[in-house]
Amino acid sequence: MAKGDTKNKLHVVELLEPDHMTGTGSKVYTETEEGTVKLYIDSLSTSVAGAYKCETEFEGTKYTMTYNIKVYDGLYFVNTSTSQHLILGEDSPINCEVRGNLNQLNYGWDKEELSIDNDNIKYELTGDGPLIVRNVSNDDAGIYKCSATEIDGIGNIIEQEITVEVLVKPVISEIRASPGNVVLAGSNVTIQCLAEGTPHPEFFWKKVADKRGRTINATQEQNTTWHQEINTILFEEILENDAGVYECTSANRVGSYQDRIKIEVQVAPQIKYFEDVNATEGSMVQVVCKATGNPIPLITVTYNGDEQFQNDSRVQPPQTVNTEYGAELYVTFNNVTQEFGGIYLCQASNGVDNVIKEMNFTVFYPPHFDKPEELIWGWNGKTINMNCEHESNPPAKRTWTFQANDIGPTSTAEHAEMNRFIMGQLNNIQENNMNLTINKKMRYGVYECVVQNELGTAKKIVHLKEAYAPGAIKNVTILNVTASSMTFKIERPDYIEGPPVVGYEAQYDTSDNYNVTNIHVNRTWGLDRKFIVERLKPSTTYTFKFAAKNEAGVGVWTDTMEFETPETSVPEPPTWDESQNGNLRWKSPEANGNPIDHYIIEYCPGLHDG
Repeated sequence: MAKGDTKNKLHVVELLEPDHMTGTGSKVYTETEEGTVKLYIDSLSTSVAGAYKCETEFEGTKYTMTYNIKVYDGLYFVNTSTSQHLILGEDSPINCEVRGNLNQLNYGWDKEELSIDNDNIKYELTGDGPLIVRNVSNDDAGIYKCSATEIDGIGNIIEQEITVEVLVKPVISEIRASPGNVVLAGSNVTIQCLAEGTPHPEFFWKKVADKRGRTINATQEQNTTWHQEINTILFEEILENDAGVYECTSANRVGSYQDRIKIEVQVAPQIKYFEDVNATEGSMVQVVCKATGNPIPLITVTYNGDEQFQNDSRVQPPQTVNTEYGAELYVTFNNVTQEFGGIYLCQASNGVDNVIKEMNFTVFYPPHFDKPEELIWGWNGKTINMNCEHESNPPAKRTWTFQANDIGPTSTAEHAEMNRFIMGQLNNIQENNMNLTINKKMRYGVYECVVQNELGTAKKIVHLKEAYAPGAIKNVTILNVTASSMTFKIERPDYIEGPPVVGYEAQYDTSDNYNVTNIHVNRTWGLDRKFIVERLKPSTTYTFKFAAKNEAGVGVWTDTMEFETPETSVPEPPTWDESQNGNLRWKSPEANGNPIDHYIIEYCPGLHDG
């Protein structure tokens, strides 16, 4: 400011750097009063800071004065929320930041009337604003006050209260599966994630590995078999492919925590492959049974329920191979024979269940006769069975031919006639057994049956021979004689052409009667019977003759023989039968003449207890 005569000139103050005034929005003006010029700034801001010059002229001389105006902004808070949080158990900051034109500030902290300084080990004053709270506990929550002043003392002190909450990162205490983490396929399963934190955490689920441990990272949106409800996932009918590792993430605004659980889904065994096997005799073949299930099933193969076939040296020890999906059993048969054919059972069990499947092992083989040659006896009027029974698989075609006649040479025409007649009759019938009636000598002879399938041929020779009744018995002797019975020993005749002896016949009568009539008593015995004649008269002479018999008829009769019974005597002793329920039983003995009319029993009381 300047004073002087009115003739003197007083110039308005001007800003040395007028560009600073451009667009500031501040009104800078002067007023003159009683020779004094006053400079007014109606709104002080950093934009009007700078050098101002006042000029005056007195008595022709110019005078100037420069004034430097410095403007300082007030202190203000930035990045300082009035609501902040600490994390339980950690070293956490409470943020406080003040800005102004001066860079050097002095910060102060208080908590509810408690002045905080570096002597308190609970806190760390960083010097540039934030307060570090060490090993945060729930007691560290409350109202804190941050203050800031300029170190040189220029400007006002500013303060701000900050409400601090102690937050807790989530921690998963347990992942619980119900009914358990080992479950049966098709069952209802829930998996619950239990966690604590402040604020209360949210839950996120995903499947991180399949049942074989392969990483998949499948979220709820990427599956169709389970859904999430808050902290739980639910399987209404859990599948085998649902087995694997599931991860639960619990998260709130201060952090997150993950934990995992492995779910095993047990599946009842299923036999996926056990097919019928066809093999040619002498070849090598493999029987295969494949089964799935969890746990991997144990597989056994049996022959009609019996494992003994594996002891055969032609059967290699079973080989079991575990696969990604289950197990496979291989049984190798070397040099296959007919006895390997039949029904085989595959059994798969894994503790969840036990299943059995049946398979038919078919062995193909060429025709075979157990008896490639057979003798058949026949006689006039006899219907014989011409048998061509054989084994073959697949079935064989059968052909009969007439080879030769047993009664002597036959002409070509006769031979051809026999084949046309006999073979036409036999070959037109599909059964292996054929009835042939002997009504001509030409029927006797050699027949050949040929059977053939694609694997081979077999032949059977049938000798059809004329049969004769047996010859004369070699000898007959008496083994025992009583007043009413005779027991004989009969020696069979020498060999004859014909079927074997099947029994003996006797014709007998009293000698007085034998030559008077041709009607005599007949007695027939089989070979397994005792040769005895009963109900004879005492002191009587009997005339006998004997003959052997076979299927062809009764043979030659022996010459007559005479045997005499002794006089009447006492009966033979009875033969005891088994005693049942206190009843005595015996067999009636030979009466030796007169009929038995009563029995005499003698007994002695036995000693017994009491």
